[in-house]
Amino acid sequence: MLTIVNPETFDWANISLTDCVEGNALDTICTLDLYYIFKEIIESNGQLNLLENLVSKGQEVFTKIEYQGVDVDISEVDRIDEELSELLVTLAADLYEFKEIREDTNIGSDMQMAEVLFTNEDGFGLYPPMRTDGGEPAINIDSRVLLLNQIKMELDSRNGKA
Repeated sequence: MLTIVNPETFDWANISLTDCVEGNALDTICTLDLYYIFKEIIESNGQLNLLENLVSKGQEVFTKIEYQGVDVDISEVDRIDEELSELLVTLAADLYEFKEIREDTNIGSDMQMAEVLFTNEDGFGLYPPMRTDGGEPAINIDSRVLLLNQIKMELDSRNGKA
């Protein structure tokens, strides 16, 4: 609620009816204001049709899921978990086959993988496609995808596929 300064420490159980009504009214006004702002932006971008015919129609389904939940086959979740765990063990073993990755390297550590990929003298010596705000090689998902695409392009060009 907009009238609450710190929701983490607010005493929700003892909120007065007046404060509750005022807060909910302010929330409603702000929501309506945002609706008109977003509607104007959506219309100016020519996306109103998408909103009305796709997003809005799915809203009922998502609302039902939100309130009633979704049936989940726990045995299927367990099977997928086991399959993924085995795949991760196999992939980790494959990574340790490279001489650049020592046995004591924690491949789950972003910092250690950044060292192996970019900064260690006995590592791969790759050029980091992105850097953190502090200037260190980035190892986030965007950086990894970009690096993987660069490697694929280089390998394709070496194999005459480019």
